[in-house]
Amino acid sequence: MSTYQVLARKYRPQQFSEVIGQDHIVRTLENSITSKRIAHAYLFVGPRGTGKTTLARIFAKALNCSKSKEPTVTPCGECSNCKEIAAGTSIDVLEIDGASNNSVEQVRELRETVRYAPSSARFKIIYIDEVHMLSNAAFNALLKTLEEPPAHVKFLFATTDPQKIPLTILSRCQRFDLHRISNELIVQHLKKIAGLEKVKISDSALLAIARGASGGMRDAESALDQIIAFCGGEIEEKDVLSIFGLAAREQVARLTKGILAGDRADIVTLASALHDEGKDLGRLLGELIEHFRNVLVLQAGVEVANATQAEMGELREHAAAIPRGRTLRILEILTEAEAQLRWSLSKKVLFEVTLLKAVETQDEVLLEDLISKLKGAGGGAPASGFLGQKVENLKAQIPSVSRVAPSSAPAPARSATLSVKEDSRVPASESSPSSEALWKQLIDYLAKPFPMLKSSLMEGRILSLSGETLVIGFDPEFELQKELVDTPKNREVLQTKVRELTGRMMKIKISFADDPSIPQGDETPSSPSIPASARVSADDAKKFGDDPLIQKALEIFKGQIVEIRR
Repeated sequence: MSTYQVLARKYRPQQFSEVIGQDHIVRTLENSITSKRIAHAYLFVGPRGTGKTTLARIFAKALNCSKSKEPTVTPCGECSNCKEIAAGTSIDVLEIDGASNNSVEQVRELRETVRYAPSSARFKIIYIDEVHMLSNAAFNALLKTLEEPPAHVKFLFATTDPQKIPLTILSRCQRFDLHRISNELIVQHLKKIAGLEKVKISDSALLAIARGASGGMRDAESALDQIIAFCGGEIEEKDVLSIFGLAAREQVARLTKGILAGDRADIVTLASALHDEGKDLGRLLGELIEHFRNVLVLQAGVEVANATQAEMGELREHAAAIPRGRTLRILEILTEAEAQLRWSLSKKVLFEVTLLKAVETQDEVLLEDLISKLKGAGGGAPASGFLGQKVENLKAQIPSVSRVAPSSAPAPARSATLSVKEDSRVPASESSPSSEALWKQLIDYLAKPFPMLKSSLMEGRILSLSGETLVIGFDPEFELQKELVDTPKNREVLQTKVRELTGRMMKIKISFADDPSIPQGDETPSSPSIPASARVSADDAKKFGDDPLIQKALEIFKGQIVEIRR
């Protein structure tokens, strides 16, 4: 009785021309063979099921095909060398699993093996799969041989995680990055296999398989194999969705539409139904992330490569419907939930809450929108929306609302100047500390988080606290301590703490104490004088500040009254 061969092995490419979705690598390998520029080490990098081992085997056959007098881009596939390499039984082509053969002793044995010439092939080829699993000692043992191997030896490596491979190894290999295979190419290949296997399958079912494979051809072929075993000769989309826990494309589209439209009831109902049907909520979250990622790409002015015509229409509609800031916020919520879902005790609840949080982004005021509204309030472009309506109402009732008090132009009668505070600003304290108090507070603060900075700073003193500059001086004998303090990082630490203590953004300057250009002592920065005709009485100022409309303006803009003039 013949042994059944799974589709992934039965339809594995045997020639460069049969490799799907990796044209850039195929072309480079073929050119290296025809131009006789064959390197001694190659590294294939890419996700699972994209063709790393397949390319390595085809390349090995191309180098060792015995029907050709020299390496060829079209190995015959019929000679003993080609057949043994395809079956993985060639004694001159060693296929090693890096995960289970990762010790330094095994690499040393390998080094002894490569010293001997091949028995029947042109080259002795060493193929190590998942090479990143080798230990550091094993990599070090391999290093010298990899750098200067015998002329008859070629190394082929494959990995899904190149970051774990030492740079000394990477620099000695020609690296090839395999791409995820597009859904369109996967559908075409599966349709061809289904025809050869005499299986009737709908295009929507093929697309569902491709979506579930996430760019891996082997995963797609294995899925098709399983579905044929389950359904027999006729396969529909619902069969694929039920077996692999996938949601229908229409259901994903309904969720995205509900998020953008704010239809909370429909979202919760659909999410509950998908959970009850046994759908994979993690995969569903991944599809939502992919959708909004594509929306963001379109908003950036770049075309989406891996999308059908129907999907492109939906993506363009959504890209035009919402601002880019909201797309980013939705992506942030979805990706955060994807990381939490694996460990969640109630995946259904987390999924529903995530979708509702994504809906709530429609009520969030984006920073860039707020800035544009504020500019509109100050006489720039007209504001719009809810906040814009508030701004327009305020502008109609308050003679002048501006960000900075005008210094030269005369202000209108009874005008209020509102200072809008960003979240990053520290409110000014009612009375800034003196030089001595500020110095003591600085030293006390640095004691625990920055002990080295504190010990160096103690040899200096405040020379000047003038305007927006704080000058710290050192006597000439403490030049080393001055140099240690006077670094960008340390100045930033001091500037942040001074800002917190004084409520003022001050520049920190480090100098020698005998520098004649540095003024000595404290100077309080002078405030611009207010003409007597523009001053108001304390009672009028209090009435103005207590006015409900002014209070509402301060609440909306998160501001404070800094000056009142007639």
